[in-house]
Formats: sequence, C-alpha cells, structure tokens
Amino acid sequence: MKSGDEPKAPAELRNRAEERLRARSRKGPEIKATEDVLRLIHELEVHQIELEMQNEELRRTRDELETSLARYSELYDFAPVGYVTLDQKSTILELNLVGATMLGKERARLVGERFASWVTPPTRPALNSLLSALQREERASCDLALISGGKGPLYVHVDAVAEAPARAAEWRCRAALTDVTEQKAAAQLRDSDRRKSEFLGVLSHELRNPLAPISNAIHLLGHAPAGSEQALHARAVIERQTRQLTRLVDDLLDLTRISKGKVELKPELFDLREVVRRTRDDHRAIFEQHGVELRLTDPAGPVFVRGDPTRLAQVVGNLLHNAAKFTPSGGVTSVTVSTVLGRAEIRVRDSGIGIEPAQLGRVFEPFAQVDNGLARPQGGLGLGLSLSKGLVDLHGGTVTGSSDGLGRGSEFVVSLPLAPPPAAHAAAPIRRSPPRSVVIIEDNADAASTFAEVLTLDGHKVEVALDGRSGMDLVRRVRPDFVFCDIGLPDLSGYEVASALRADETLRATRLVALSGYAQPEDRERAREAGFDAHVPKPPDLDAVNALLAKDE
Repeated sequence: MKSGDEPKAPAELRNRAEERLRARSRKGPEIKATEDVLRLIHELEVHQIELEMQNEELRRTRDELETSLARYSELYDFAPVGYVTLDQKSTILELNLVGATMLGKERARLVGERFASWVTPPTRPALNSLLSALQREERASCDLALISGGKGPLYVHVDAVAEAPARAAEWRCRAALTDVTEQKAAAQLRDSDRRKSEFLGVLSHELRNPLAPISNAIHLLGHAPAGSEQALHARAVIERQTRQLTRLVDDLLDLTRISKGKVELKPELFDLREVVRRTRDDHRAIFEQHGVELRLTDPAGPVFVRGDPTRLAQVVGNLLHNAAKFTPSGGVTSVTVSTVLGRAEIRVRDSGIGIEPAQLGRVFEPFAQVDNGLARPQGGLGLGLSLSKGLVDLHGGTVTGSSDGLGRGSEFVVSLPLAPPPAAHAAAPIRRSPPRSVVIIEDNADAASTFAEVLTLDGHKVEVALDGRSGMDLVRRVRPDFVFCDIGLPDLSGYEVASALRADETLRATRLVALSGYAQPEDRERAREAGFDAHVPKPPDLDAVNALLAKDE
C-alpha cells in the first residue's frame, strides 16, 4: 500500500469489519438490550473482527516469509560456492553445506571453530590480510589453500563483504568461497610443461657441451706420444668433463629419487665443520679459476649433527658451485659455520649478481631457470638448489635464500638440528684389499676393459666376458672370488645370470656384485632377491668397489 493511503487504512479496516459483522448478524439471534449496551456490543464485535482480519494478514505474511526463508535456505545451502560468516578472529559463525564439505567436517561441528585452522600455513597471512582489510573497507578478496580431507589442498578464491556492526564487538564478515583447484592445477601443469621444455633445452645443451672437448682429447691421445704434455692435458680434460657429465646425471637421478621419496640416507654422527672444510677444499680450484676469493669462518669447537655426511657435502657443494658460477672475478664468497638457538647453521654468501625479489620464490623449484637479466657466466641445469632443499628437508632442516636485489649478491642459509657429542672411541684402521680373482660381465667393451685395467693396476687378476652365457661359462671355469655383472646384457639379464650362478653349489664362495645404471631401492632389492651380494651403480665408484673387495667372507 502506498504511503498516501496509510491514513485510510484504519477506516477501511473498520468498514470491512462492519460489513462482516452485518453478515454475521443476519444469521445470529437477535439481542434485546439498551441502546448503549447494543452500541458497546457492536464496538466489541467490530474490534474482534478487526483483530481476526489482522491475524489473517499476519498469518499470510508469516507464510510468505517462511516460504521465502525456505527458498533462501535452499539457495544458501545448495549454492555452487561455499558461504561462511566469520568474526574478526576468523571464528565460524555460520556456513552452508558446500562450505562444510570444503572443510571436510559436519556443519554443526564447525560452528565456533577457527576458520584459520583449515587454512594452510603458507596462505594464512593472506587470510589475516583479508580480515584486516575488511576492518577498513567494505569488500576484499584473496586466494587461500584449505586443508581438506582429500589428497592435497583445496584452492579457493575468497570474496568477502563486511557487515556494519551495531557494536564493535559484533563485527562480522560474509565470504564466498569458490573452488579453483582445477584451474590452479591446470595453470600449474602449464607452468610445469613450460619449465620442463626449458629444462630439456638446457639439458641437451649441457650434455652436448662436454662431448666436444672429450672428442678432441681422444683425438689427441691417439696422436700424441704417451706421457707427453699433450697426452697428460688430454687425460685431464677427459677426467674433468667426465666428472661434469657424472654430476649432471647424478643430479637428475637424485632429484627423481627425492621426488618419489626413495632417497636412502646413511646417517651418522659427525662434525659439520669437517664436512664443510673438505667441501671447501674440493671446490677451491673452481673459485681460483673464476678469480673469486673463498673465505671460511667456523667455530673453535666441534659442531655435531646426525645425518648423511656425503649428502650434506653435496648440499654445501651445490651452494658453493652456485656461488662460483654467479660471482664475477674479483668477488668474494664467504662460508660460515655456527650454532644458533640449538641448531647448526651454514651460511654461504657471495658478492655476485644477486636475485630479483620477485624471483626468490622460484630458486628452489626443479626445472626453474631464474632470469637475472644478466648473462650467465656458466651453464647448468638449475637443479642444484632444488636438490639441496630436498636433501636438507630429509635431514629435518631448512634452507632459505635471500638477496638485496640485482648486483648485490645473495645468501643461502642451511639450518640443521644439533646433536649431542659422541662418546670417545678408537678410529678403525683402514683396510687394503688383498689380491682377488675377478670376472667382469659387461656388454660395453670400453667400460669392461677400462674397469678391468683399473682393478688390474690394484693387483687383482681380472677376466672379461661380453655377454651373459659366455660370462657364466667363464665363471664356472675360473671360479673367481668376485663377479661384477651388468644387469642389461644382450642375451640374458644380469638377474638370470645371478640366479643360475647361485644354483651352482661349486660357486657358493663367489660373491656376486650387480652393476647397473638403475640405483633405486627397489633395484637393490631385486638384485638381492636374484642372488647378488651387493649392488654398485654405474659408473662404479672405485672407493666403493675397493671396500667390497676388501671385505672378508
């Protein structure tokens, strides 16, 4: 009804009540009374009818409101997005069924809980910023990752509106949560594909780089007199480039193992200073070649940690290699070992080209090549920092990077849990292997012959077979102390060779060692089941081979 009609409403209601009363009077008994009493009765009857009519109107309004509320509840509960009402501390005051499903819990059990508890730690600052912004502005939005009952986080886009409170303590906001997990996954997949394409391009370049000097060095060795300066230089080139190739392949394999959770650590208690010192010495030549000063500062007392010293040396080596690569001649790289709040710290700081703040978040990603806007002094796959982070994580530690910007250097900090000092014990004597008889079964003639020559130089008697069947005949004839057998042979697999040899009672004393480019834990287990006593990844580490040959039965 329009505002101009409001004064007529009581009169209209009165007229309608009079009409209804007259209709009733015609049907009811006649009442005899004085005029005043009749008038009073009339007024009461009219008023009663007015109340009845008002009640009817209220019932219709109530029914409409209930229908509207039911419709709103259905829309609220079954909307394609989650709705949640929060107070300034992120306490859940109300949420719909979709919102409860997103959080993976019954709605009744979520009311009163902190919404922040379901937000992943890395995205909680975004939630705090949203709530703070809504204290000043009417609307705000952000992106969050929620901890759900699924296999991974649920990514949502949040649009929130602040409600004007009657009192400050009653402040609240309403937020709509839109599931963007699929869009996020698609974007990540596109980014991953792009980075993998970049990585494959860099990989082909990096694998091709050592081949030219190796090919040239081989040509020199074929024409230069044995023992001449040219021959010695060619040999040094081959050794250096072979180490580079081995490093590239090892980084790739290690990154794959870490991503699949299949890295085997060999933990022991050791002084972190000694590992850092040895690694510094191993990399000193690289810094000298680049004209970069390398400094080391460590405490007077030992810094004991429990971990795999080889893997942690790999971490420090990657950080040093990275510093040498991006520090120009005349620069300085400093390495500091210290203890801070019950943890051991390794700081590697350089005065190199630095990293843009926007790029810092990507430096630990696999396949990521950070663009510093400057020419790279050397190549590389960009796997070192990602590999280092994975190895440090396995030790219960953290690794962080920082930089003040381009041209201002960078710093990487490794933090590890300290361990109590060891009990005093006597050092075990180093054992040298006695001469052994060895058979090598390897279809790569170059690999077999060079491996045989190395073992022969150490005083062992070595014979070679280039396939599985001739290898088994040779082993049965010679009955050696050790058999080093490749897994991928042209006629039989190494597993078949091992099984056949183990079935021969006359060869029980012969120890079988698998040679394979596959070095995952399941590969070692399969080798053990086939009858091998040990497993050595290719290219074989000569120290590991000597340790095997030195072992008694």
